[in-house]
Amino acid sequence: MLLPGAAKAYVHPSKLIDYLLSSTHSKGESKARVLAALGYTRANWTILRDDLVRVALGDVESSVVSPHGDRYAISGLLAGPNGESAVFLTHWIILRDESFPRFVTAYPRERR
Repeated sequence: MLLPGAAKAYVHPSKLIDYLLSSTHSKGESKARVLAALGYTRANWTILRDDLVRVALGDVESSVVSPHGDRYAISGLLAGPNGESAVFLTHWIILRDESFPRFVTAYPRERR
């Protein structure tokens, strides 16, 4: 199964700049370390955004209905700007009043 509306997947800039790429965010700092090792930085956050949107085009591993909307999990390889890569599990949600998926978060699964 593919993510419904994957071609319109949206990643809010603050999810990357202030969370996933933040070395001071309480929940994002460990993810930021892994992403930094791949060459992703706050300065090149648009590269990470584009790579996450590409992951959204992959096969859905699981889905769940939540009070806010339908949530989906998709794993994919992030090949960083420095040539290093890692598999990440990404989470997306289609809110009840929307027709496109929004990026929620990502977790590293394995480094390659």
